Amino acid sequence: MDTVTSPSYSPILRDLLRDSRKKYKKSTALISQNTALTYEDVDLHVRKLAAIFQHQFGIQKGDRIALFLPNTIQFIICAQAGLEIGAVMVNINPLYTARELEHVLRDAEPKIFIYLENFNQVVSEAFQECPDLNITCIATTVGDFHPTWKMWAIYVAQHYIMRSIPKMDPKLYQRSFWLRSLLHSFNSTHAEALDVTLTTDDLAFLQYTGGTTGVPKGAMLSHGNLGANVRQAAQWIKKYYAHPENFRIMTALPLYHIFSLTANFLAFFVLGSENVLIINPRDMRNFLKDWRRYPVDVLCGVNTLFQGLLKYPDFKNLDTSRLKIVLGGGMAVSQKVADAWQQQTKSVIIQAYGLTEASPGVCINPLDLKAFNGSIGLPIDDTEIKFRDPDGKWITNHEERGELCVRGPQVMKGYWKKPDETAETISADGWLHTGDVGYQDEKGFVYLVDRQKDLIIISGFKVYPSEIEHVLLQHPAIEEAAALGETDTDGIISITACCVVRKGFECSKSDLEQHCRHLLTGYKIPKTFLFFDQLPKSPVGKIVKRELKVLLEQRAHPS
Repeated sequence: MDTVTSPSYSPILRDLLRDSRKKYKKSTALISQNTALTYEDVDLHVRKLAAIFQHQFGIQKGDRIALFLPNTIQFIICAQAGLEIGAVMVNINPLYTARELEHVLRDAEPKIFIYLENFNQVVSEAFQECPDLNITCIATTVGDFHPTWKMWAIYVAQHYIMRSIPKMDPKLYQRSFWLRSLLHSFNSTHAEALDVTLTTDDLAFLQYTGGTTGVPKGAMLSHGNLGANVRQAAQWIKKYYAHPENFRIMTALPLYHIFSLTANFLAFFVLGSENVLIINPRDMRNFLKDWRRYPVDVLCGVNTLFQGLLKYPDFKNLDTSRLKIVLGGGMAVSQKVADAWQQQTKSVIIQAYGLTEASPGVCINPLDLKAFNGSIGLPIDDTEIKFRDPDGKWITNHEERGELCVRGPQVMKGYWKKPDETAETISADGWLHTGDVGYQDEKGFVYLVDRQKDLIIISGFKVYPSEIEHVLLQHPAIEEAAALGETDTDGIISITACCVVRKGFECSKSDLEQHCRHLLTGYKIPKTFLFFDQLPKSPVGKIVKRELKVLLEQRAHPS
């Protein structure tokens, strides 16, 4: 059984962004800390910085430029400036440790590394470990691209009142340029950046993903991959809304993550929408302050963001009546959270599915859903999907479970410097093996069951952890849950449930065991129930099971 829509062309991402900056030049593009930039303002900065990259630093087509930035105006401008001249952008999680940062720097070998001064310490430590790398560093401050008076106010507050900026290592200082100084010293009489010819095959981003091993590897996403995915998203939105250029979107998810990069930044920038950037979404007070000041039409989030908003006392006083699209992705949205969200905001969470290797969009639900449906939706335009059984055969029956495989113009070119892993992930005829287990119903809606690698075999029976987690989360006292398979010294596999109890509630192992007995067949009931204050999560709120397994190992064998 497979699903496919009619083929179409793949536009070049750089050209889509360039056209949008001209088409919507008088419209507001970005808002950050009450500073607004029009599309024309963005275009001016992009063209300046592109010329600086090219003429001052000698950046050529195919050279890498790394960004170590949170959700700031400079992320949007630096990314577009690099793309404008054919550079390959490398997004790096700014919460990385020095060790993690060093790994990406050595792997990607960027010519330029742009970082926020707030991360001076970790950047200094990383570069001390790789003095052999010839990388130009460009530092930026939160106040860059704000009016001068505000820039200085932010500088004084961060450096002298909150003292939140680590001292810059002298060696890092010596090798760093300052972004604001570079732009200010740019002479308008200097030559514009030379136009660079790009094709759909040229790389746009090296997007690092943990994959199955946890060691970050770069997914090579081309201008055609991302251009196609942006077009696919735009077409889907325009089926339901004729004028998305009038939308205001709030970007709380980190832009270095593929979900936010494509959905929040690229797609809605191309559509001409207004984007409110939230630098620190964990600061709920200021997050909601911005939301009140700039009521939004579109919110992209993950389950933990929706959950965090619902738990924050002041959220119930927020006027959310303008919301039109609430997109959930990055991880499964729980039914409990979706129901609570709809009850409070009167808006429906529209679940979608994607992965870094597909730029990321693969499936999305209709935008006019009346209630959350638990599905990841329908395949987007120009996208084929099939399901494969454990023997590698294609499944032809509806609702039979198998590994989801994807083929379309958004599928990556491969993993950077990793041909063997590329061959394992993408077949010779272009099918991307996602590692996600699911099925498709007769109406074409796709449902995910679990990750193939997380499948637990109990006495020959297949057990999907997500089913157990879903049942555990139905218990009123459980806030978070993760189920894992553990093997004892005799080779016997059993299920361990790791839970976080909701604040103000009490819950025992016997309570959960009794709860599970009502809802699960015997072999699916966890043998062990463990309680934690919190479970390890990725920066976008996914529970990281490989880290959880390490914690369990440490519990079993304390040093």
